[in-house]
Amino acid sequence: MRIYRSNTVLSLNVRTPSGQRHVTFTPQTLGTSILMTEDAVLQSALERHPAFNRRFFLVSDDSTPNPSVCRRARTDEREHRDSSPALF
Repeated sequence: MRIYRSNTVLSLNVRTPSGQRHVTFTPQTLGTSILMTEDAVLQSALERHPAFNRRFFLVSDDSTPNPSVCRRARTDEREHRDSSPALF
């Protein structure tokens, strides 16, 4: 999963092999916004966009899941007896 951050509330169009996609970053407090995605096609399109490293930046590239987070998610599911996966 890659996480991108902007210092503004950002919305833009990117070109993918299947056509254009509209991407909206999720607004955060203090006027920033983030976008988290596991889609490799979208990641590539975002990093080719002219605004990359100007209007928005890559802040995290976690291609391998952290075992402690996975362990904590499974523990939370057992404690709450919820069969749905925990979202972080």
